[in-house]
Amino acid sequence: MKIIFWCLALLFVSCVLASKSKAGSRNIYDQSVIQQLVSEHNRYRSQHGARPLKWDANLALFADNYLRQCVNYGGNTVSFNKNTASYRDSGNFNLGENIYGFEKQVGTPREIVAGWYGYAYGKKQMLHKESYAMGCSIRYCQGLKQPHVILCNYLYGPDYNPSEYTDY
Repeated sequence: MKIIFWCLALLFVSCVLASKSKAGSRNIYDQSVIQQLVSEHNRYRSQHGARPLKWDANLALFADNYLRQCVNYGGNTVSFNKNTASYRDSGNFNLGENIYGFEKQVGTPREIVAGWYGYAYGKKQMLHKESYAMGCSIRYCQGLKQPHVILCNYLYGPDYNPSEYTDY
């Protein structure tokens, strides 16, 4: 009986380690990764007079639940706005998102945030002045051209009007 228990325990640990290694060396539940992502976002936000973002574990879980589906839209990566539409339709606060796919492994938080900042839509999501919280997830989606995917969600207040905001 003990042998069966230890074999099952070893199998479980092996599966966990294998799934983590596929996602690259970065784990979104690692506090240092979370801190770096929030810090990088806030570094850019401070340059534009936007208030600092805080990490929200529920937003991270929402992002993770979406990425877990690994839905292939167009072959490159998961799709923008498919994640946030269900959140908005549920009557909750407004939600924005940024998605980044990598071929080899997920980049560093600095590379990810700099990439979004250099892209008009990504920059708009990052710097939105009504945003006050963020949460992200990292997943490996086999079969995609860029299978290492990070998704960050941004929560806006109830008074958000998208027509008032243009690219920064």
